[in-house]
Amino acid sequence: MGVVEFEDVVKSYDSTQALRGATFEVPKNCVAGLVGPNGAGKTTSLKIAIGALRRDYGTVSVLGYDPWEEPERVRALTGFLPEVPQFPSVKVWKLLLHVAKLKVGSGAEREVRRVSRLVGIKGVMGKVASKLSAGYRQRVALALAMIGEPKLLILDEPAANLDPGARSELYELIKNLNKDYGVSILLSTHILAEAQEILDYLIIISKGVIVAEGWITELVREAKLSVRAVFRVPKGIELRRLVTDLMSTYEVEGVSIKGNELVIEGSSDVVRRVKEYLSKYGIELVEERTGDLLTLYNRLVGGAS
Repeated sequence: MGVVEFEDVVKSYDSTQALRGATFEVPKNCVAGLVGPNGAGKTTSLKIAIGALRRDYGTVSVLGYDPWEEPERVRALTGFLPEVPQFPSVKVWKLLLHVAKLKVGSGAEREVRRVSRLVGIKGVMGKVASKLSAGYRQRVALALAMIGEPKLLILDEPAANLDPGARSELYELIKNLNKDYGVSILLSTHILAEAQEILDYLIIISKGVIVAEGWITELVREAKLSVRAVFRVPKGIELRRLVTDLMSTYEVEGVSIKGNELVIEGSSDVVRRVKEYLSKYGIELVEERTGDLLTLYNRLVGGAS
C-alpha cells in the first residue's frame, strides 16, 4: 500500500474541473514528484491529501486514513510545506515552540532543538520569522513540518521562490531527510532540471488527469533515454584496457575516464549489464543519473496528448 493513494478523484471549482478522475499512488520511503504545468491540479491534489480540501468524488488514502474523514490522524502523521509560507512577526524559536506544544505537548523545547538542528536554522532562532530571507523562510517552514517526526512530508513547490543557491541547498536537505530519516516525501514542482537530482518516483499531471507515473528508472527505460553511471575504479586495474573491453562487449553510447572514475553512458539495460560486469572486479558505482527529466516529461506528455 502506498503512503498516498488517489483513485478516480474529481474536484471542481464552479465551472472549472481541477481534477478529472486522478488516480495515482506514492510508494513508501521515496521522494515522489507531482509534476505538471501551472493549473494542472498539483496544489488541489496536495490540499486534498492533507485534508484541507474536500474532493467531489473518488477515494483518497494517506498513510491508511481518509484525510477528509480523519484529518487529525493524517495531520499527526504528516508535515506540510505550502508554496509561500506566511509567518507572524514573532521570533523563530517562539513560533516553533508554539507549534511544538500543540503537536507534541511535553518535550516541546527538546523537539524545537531537534528540528532546528535538522534543517540548519540554529543561527536564526532569535530573528523575526517574517523578516527572514526566502531561503531561511523555507527552512523554517520545513522545520515546522518536521515537528512530531512525521512519516510523510507533503511539499507544494518548495523551491519555486528561491534563487539557484538556496534551491540547491533545500533540495539537498530534502534528499537527506528521506535518506537519513526515512521520511516519505511527495512534492509538487515544475522545475524539472533541479528536481531530477532528488526524485525517485514521478507522477505527471496535465489538465487534472494523470498521464504517466512510475519509478524514474523504469520510465527512462521505457522511453529509451540514456543513463549516465559513474564508477570508482580501485588501484591495480588497467582503466584503458577495461574501457576497450566494455566498448567491444556492450553497446555503450559513451565512455570516459576522469582520474580514477569511469563514466558510462547508454540505455538503462546496457548500463545494468555493465554494472553487473564491473561488480565482479570490485568496481563501485558512485552515481547513476537518469536521462533529462524534461525530455522524459515531453515524451510522456506528448504521447498522452
